[in-house]
Amino acid sequence: MSEYLKSDTAMIKQIVERACAIWRRTTNQPIDKNRLIGQMTLVHNDCCALRLEEMMKADDYHITHDVFGIHHHIDISNGKVTLKNCFLPRFAVLKEETEQ
Repeated sequence: MSEYLKSDTAMIKQIVERACAIWRRTTNQPIDKNRLIGQMTLVHNDCCALRLEEMMKADDYHITHDVFGIHHHIDISNGKVTLKNCFLPRFAVLKEETEQ
């Protein structure tokens, strides 16, 4: 695994850990941390890249919007990773950013 992928994986784990801590503070519902890590990784690698460094610095509201939005909207049923209902994470790398 390249250093880039290792750092992305580490950041995704930290982001999900934080989102799960927020979840536990605000609800009694169980949450599957490993599933969230997998979903975030799939979306970041195969659907839309995420600005992980910015995401790590974000407030609770924006972190939970993206992590749980991805969880709710991810669709892999057709063998391709997509996000249903036009969901776009706030920390998605936009096309204009990749063209620079």
